[in-house]
Parts: sequence; C-alpha cells; structure tokens
Amino acid sequence: MKLESARGPLTYVWVTAVVAVALGVRAALDPFLGEQAVFSTLFLAVVLCAWRWGFAESVFAAVTGGLGAAYVFLPPRWSARLGPDEWLSFGLYLVASLGVCWMARDLNLRRELEEQRHETRRLRSEASEAGASQQISEARLMGLVASAMDGIITLDDQHRIVLFNHAAEFMFGVSAEEMIGRGLERLLPPSIADSHSRLIRTFGASGVTRRHMGSLGSVHGVHSDGRVFPIEASISQIEVSGTKWFTVILRDITAREESERLLRTSNAHLAAALEAGRMGTWTVNLDEGTVEWDDANCRLWGITREELGAGSLDFVFSRIHPDDQQMIAETTEAMLRDGTHVNVEYRVPQKDGSVRWHQSRGKVQRDDQGKPIHYAGVTLDITERKRAADLQLRSQKLEALGTLSGGIAHDFNNLLLAIGGNARLALEDLESDHPARESLNEIARATVRATQIVNQILSFSRPGSGERVPVQLQDVVGEALDLLRATTPRMIEIVRNLPDAPLVVQADATQMHQVLVNLVTNAIHAIDTRGRIEVTLDHVVVNGEGNSTLPDLKPGAYGRISIADDGCGMDRSTLARVFDPFFTTREARGGTGLGLSVVHGIVKSHGGTCTVYSEIGHGSVFRVYLPLVEATGSPEAPHRAETSHAAGQRILYVDDE
Repeated sequence: MKLESARGPLTYVWVTAVVAVALGVRAALDPFLGEQAVFSTLFLAVVLCAWRWGFAESVFAAVTGGLGAAYVFLPPRWSARLGPDEWLSFGLYLVASLGVCWMARDLNLRRELEEQRHETRRLRSEASEAGASQQISEARLMGLVASAMDGIITLDDQHRIVLFNHAAEFMFGVSAEEMIGRGLERLLPPSIADSHSRLIRTFGASGVTRRHMGSLGSVHGVHSDGRVFPIEASISQIEVSGTKWFTVILRDITAREESERLLRTSNAHLAAALEAGRMGTWTVNLDEGTVEWDDANCRLWGITREELGAGSLDFVFSRIHPDDQQMIAETTEAMLRDGTHVNVEYRVPQKDGSVRWHQSRGKVQRDDQGKPIHYAGVTLDITERKRAADLQLRSQKLEALGTLSGGIAHDFNNLLLAIGGNARLALEDLESDHPARESLNEIARATVRATQIVNQILSFSRPGSGERVPVQLQDVVGEALDLLRATTPRMIEIVRNLPDAPLVVQADATQMHQVLVNLVTNAIHAIDTRGRIEVTLDHVVVNGEGNSTLPDLKPGAYGRISIADDGCGMDRSTLARVFDPFFTTREARGGTGLGLSVVHGIVKSHGGTCTVYSEIGHGSVFRVYLPLVEATGSPEAPHRAETSHAAGQRILYVDDE
C-alpha cells in the first residue's frame, strides 16, 4: 500500500529511514565489497524515494546517503578528509543520483498528468450521467405534477408562486401564467387570506417538514367566477442552498362534502324510519362471536350500551325468553348451514316484568368458499301486532261461542218455559197447605234464575237484536248510575264525569243500559269494602294511523266510556280471559261468567270495541268505544219495560218442537 505523498517533517523522517536501511545493507556487504561499489545500495534508496515521494525527497536521500557512505566507507574510513579519487567517486555518485532523481520526477509528472486526465474523464462522465439522470428525474417529476388530480403549487421563500399545475388551473379557473410570481391570497377568501399567510410563515419557522392532508383544518378556495368551495390541503417545505421552498397540495372536496351531507341525511332519515317503526339494526360477527347493535336496537331490548359491553352472543341469547331459546338456536343453525335468510319471532322479557314480541329478519354473508362470515339484519317490535292478532282471535272465538251458546240457549229456553209453566199450573191446582207447594215454589224460583241466565246467553249470542235509535250516552250513564246507587254499598264512592256536549250513538237503549250496569257491577265486586269507582264519558277521534291498540275501529269520532276502580286488580292470565264466556272469578258468590261477555258482544254489534287495563293491587280500567252519530232529533232516553199485572188470564203456550 502506498503512503500518502503529502510534504512535511514526517516525509523526511521516512526518507531518512530508507537511507539508513540502505547504509545498513552496505555495511552488511562490506566484508565482501570492501572499498568497491560504496554507493551501490544508495542508488536503490534514491530510486525508491523518487518513485514514492518525488524529486526533492530523492535529492535529499541522494545527498544524505552519499555523505554518509563517503564518511563511512571511502578511505580513510570514518574521516572527512578524502583524496582526489574519493572526491571523484563521490561526485560521479551525485551526478548519477541527480540524473535518477530527474528521470523519476519526469515519470511522476507523467503519471500524475495521466491520473488527472483519467479523473477529468471520470468527472465528465459522472457529470454527463448526473445531468441525464437529473433530466429524467425532472421529466418524471413534471409528468407527475402535470397529471396529478390534486392541485400542486410551489412557493419560494418570499411566498411567491413558482409552479402551478394543470389541476390547480382547473380547480381555480386561472392559468399558470396568471399566477406565477403572485401570492396565494388571490386564491383564498379575504377572511382567511391573511391568516393563511401567517400560517405558512409559522410553518416555515417551525422546522416541521410536512403536514398531512386535512391537518390544516377547514380551508376554502375561491374560483375565478367568485364561487367559494371547500378544499383539503397539505404542505411541505425543503431547504436548498439556504433557500426554503414550500409545496402545497390542494384537493377539491366539494363532491365529498356533498356525499357526506347526503349520507348524513340518509342516515338521519333511516334512523327516523327505524325509530318510527320501532326497528333496530344488528350485525353478528361469527369469527369473534360478538354482535353490534345500534341505539334503537338497545332500546328495543331494554339494554344500555354499558350492559351490552362487547356484545357477547351468549349475553344476548340469555335475554331471550327461555321458551324461545331452543327455537332461535335451531333456526340460526339451519340458516348458517344451508340458508341465506332468517325470519324469526320471539319474546324478550323486559326489566319491568313485561314481555315484548320481536321479529328479526337477517341475511348471512359468505366467503368465496361458502363459509358464513357474518349476518346482519333488523329487529322489529311486533308486540302491538301480536296483541291486535290476539284480540282478533279472541273476538272470533267469542263470536263462535256466541253462535254455539245461542243455539243451546234457545233449546234450553224452551225447556225452561215448559218447566216453569207446568210448575205454576201445578201450584194453582194445589191447596195452599199442600206439602208439595214448597217444592214447586223452588222449581219455579230456579226456573226464573235459569231463565235470566239463558236471557244473558241470548243477549251475548244475538246482541244486536233490539231496535237501534239515536241515544244520548249522558242519559244512559246517568240513569244506570242512579239505578245502581241504591244497591251499592255506602263505603264505595261512585264519581261521574260527564261532558256538557251531547254524545249521541245509534244504539239499543236497553242494551246500552245493560252494558253500563254490567261494567259498574263488575267494578263493585272488585272492591272488597271501601273504594272508589270513577265513570268518565268523553269524546275521542281515531285517525287510523298507528292505531295498533284499537285495531277493530274504523277512523272516526267515538264516545268513550271509562269505568275505573281501585279494587284488587287482575293478573295477566285473568286479563287474557276476562271477556271469555263462563269465565268468572266469583264462582263462590254466584258469578256466571257472562256479564263481561255480554258487554263485549253488545259493544261489538254496535261497531265499537272494549279494552281493559289492570294491575294487581292497583285496580282496573274498562273502556268502551262507541261510534258517534249526528243527532237528527231528540235522542231516545232509555226506558224500562212496564210489567203487566193482569190476573185471571189464560196463556196458550206452544213449543216449537
């Protein structure tokens, strides 16, 4: 490895060392050479120094080495007094050494010149390659800038525009020629132009090299036609030779903001529709075993976000009614195995003890191999629909029972007429003290009681058989309450709330009277000792929209009679059968189970409906809805049939059998 050729004291130390080595070699050869070839080894040292370090170093080696060799090896040895022959030998050595030094200098100069030429050619080649590479890079950069969809603007350290690409021209409606050398203020609304200039100056002094798209917040640009539009911007800076350059990339987000606005509007409409329809959305992730719910679905299930937590499927499954869990599991398994859609109805117990009916509809998504990934859908609260269906089913059942009981009651009534008539005839034929008279009297009394029951059955089976005329409900309610007041225990208070405006219905006055008597009597029986019954008559309008609690009613005006008591109330099982024929909770006190059934039949035949609400320990509220009519004359007041007291007459009875 060559040593560096830098001049300095260290170089001459190396030269001195080389000369010393040459003298040492000559001393070692002295026994063989004697006084001959005194300077032979020094020639090699001079050539080495000339090749390695140069002309001056080789001359130094020749002189110092020659003096040393002459002093040591020329006779007289170790003496500076030389003879003529020795001086001649020393002079020839110096001349030869200097010639070698000059030749070495010329060779070094040629070598250095060749190296300089080679280096020049290399630098020229690299410069040419760098220039070509720079041209290629510039061409690529300009191609990217020209074809970019975003606006690209470059500013110098004075915030003057030096580059304005085609996308920026299209975005702002101005040409690059118009903008080169100008500031960004021309492209911004006056309200933010100054603040934006300060922002760039602050960014330049911050040392931050770039800020990403959107990090600058809300920015707006101004089109050449004066239109202000939203943009998203990023900025970067670079320093070259002490000069800072800023590059701003702008993106017109008008279409995106409009899409986001439409999406927000659509989501709001969807949320409102789901809320109005009592629907919620859900997504089940099969890989993680979790479910995602929206807020509406949480409300449907009566679960808070905190309770739902991570949305464990096991937790959700546990909230389903126990009787429906097996059905849900089997339906879901079948859908995941070979189906695409699910449509299932189930019950969900609520925190207040009530039970809501849900209907869930969903679709499973599968991967390319057919493996189910997730399934999503909506949940609908169908409680009111189920309730309406139950009411309709009960109404149909009551009608069927009415038809059956009417036929039986008709035949049974004929038998009672025969029994009662014969019992009375037998009583007329017997003496007053005849022992059989008491038995016949019991038969007659039982026949009367049985006839009353049969008449109730007939009223239930044929509630619309009476004549219907305009009847004012205030009169019906007033007379019924007056009649009941005399037989009502004094510890029970009856309060009436009647409107001043007349409420007229097309009805059988006697049957309306029976409806009021039966309902108030039922309320009296629900109160043990002390209590309150409130009878309210008011006017309501059914519009037909969202009428899930009154599905049997057509849109229109109705008179509503409400009978509320603070008695014992009813549980859910009793409430479900309250209008069923022959169902009674007062069997021990002679209840027949027909009173409320008759009420239901009469009201249904008049185009109305009955509802009931009750809680254990909080009493019950029965409501009767009857369609109102416009009064065309004086409504008929309810009247009682007068009892004939004719005596000594004969009645011909003919049985239709």
